Amino acid sequence: MREPNIQYNNNKKYRCRLEHIPSCFLKSQKHEFFVDMTCEGCSGAVTRVLNKLGGVQFEIDLPNKKVFIESDKDTDVLLETLKKTGKAANYIGPK
Repeated sequence: MREPNIQYNNNKKYRCRLEHIPSCFLKSQKHEFFVDMTCEGCSGAVTRVLNKLGGVQFEIDLPNKKVFIESDKDTDVLLETLKKTGKAANYIGPK
């Protein structure tokens, strides 16, 4: 990934990388995922893996097999975390 250059008025160039920005300055986003949950045990597994990940707020819609996650974490990290339940999971999009 190419790092953006930022030009300031004093003509010095600075580089900015997201990993150097404290997470409190990053805006969290809400994302929608499909997770093939069929019972309370499945939703419990989702709850366990997301609580273990930390830094997320989430809602589980068991009848519609949806999980809504609010976080500043990358969607790939969230998806891989959901797949740790052993259930099929797909990213639907931002909510």
